[in-house]
Amino acid sequence: MIKIEELNHFKTDEQKKYHQKLRGLNLAEGYSYDEGELKPRPYWPTEPVNNVEPCLWQWSDLHDVICESGRLVGVGHGGLKYDRRVIALTNPGLEDQYAITSSFFADFQLIQPGESTPSHRHTPCASRFIFEGSGWTIVGDERVDFQPKDIVFTGQNPWHNHGNSGKDDLLFLDILDIPLMQYLGISKWEFDYWSITGSKEDHHTPHQANNFPNELYTKSHLRPRFGSWKRNSTNFAHLRWEEARQTLMAMEQEKGSLYDGILLEFTNTETGGSIGPTMSIFTQMLRPGEKTLSHRHTSQTIYIGVEGSGKIFIGDKEYDWKPNDVFVVPSWVWHHHENHSSKSPAFMHSISDATLTAKLNMYREQQKDIEGQIVDSFWQSEYLRNF
Repeated sequence: MIKIEELNHFKTDEQKKYHQKLRGLNLAEGYSYDEGELKPRPYWPTEPVNNVEPCLWQWSDLHDVICESGRLVGVGHGGLKYDRRVIALTNPGLEDQYAITSSFFADFQLIQPGESTPSHRHTPCASRFIFEGSGWTIVGDERVDFQPKDIVFTGQNPWHNHGNSGKDDLLFLDILDIPLMQYLGISKWEFDYWSITGSKEDHHTPHQANNFPNELYTKSHLRPRFGSWKRNSTNFAHLRWEEARQTLMAMEQEKGSLYDGILLEFTNTETGGSIGPTMSIFTQMLRPGEKTLSHRHTSQTIYIGVEGSGKIFIGDKEYDWKPNDVFVVPSWVWHHHENHSSKSPAFMHSISDATLTAKLNMYREQQKDIEGQIVDSFWQSEYLRNF
């Protein structure tokens, strides 16, 4: 945020006294005392500005450190237990904020064998990228089992909890739109499941058969015509990696994108739109030896390495990534990808706020063609005005 006292520079005592008078009334100058050419104020940038920095978190550096938290805190409420055992990722450009980008919060969650978390609910949307172990999640009336490389989406405000069903630690990456919800003043969390619902337990029991969303809603277009229960498709979705990988490989011979290779979006099964109102989730394949062209866009993207390895160039920086590495591309920064291997594909998941900027009619993308010339989509609002 731009701080008023850091922005104003006074050249005379009269200017300073006037500033103090304004501040006493909770006012502030919306101009500067420039001499010569106009110097736009920081909140009038001539190009989109983002304090988010490119950053890479290597899983090889993180795994043991995250697991160490299992000796220090349990899962639950009270008695050295906490509602969720998580380690947050903090972007170095955001000054010690609990945020990985200006829109998203991210953490690694650890659930040890036999543990399950209490049920809670919140207005922020959440996505889970499974790294290691096997487990389950219950969202509203539905439960699914998940495996490494799966993606689980939890919508706004359903009760939910998670558990470890295996013999090894369960580790996954949570990404939520907490910074956005806090900025708008609409973030709300509830933890007292038993007092709100009247339950004697701290968790809820699903009403539907296990893996119901996958067995019915993503495998066919059949819908039940009996009973009164109607599924809310915005609450919950599960993308199995086995199925996602199969679909990506089936498209290997397609032309794909010059900028993203083979890119598929994880969408809402009912509407066909983005999986959440503030987050777009993708799964992606770089074919053997593939090198993409460079582009930039007005959305922030978090990538997760899934299989294989590659390199991403972000502005003047470059990062080599492997499975379970996490890396961030800020908004409006040139970037492109390379697959390290000439024989095997490389796979990534990603999540961005593209759907949010599109809803604001502010999505814009610039692409460099094969000759290095820039092709500009221009502002979405300009496009809509012209058609």
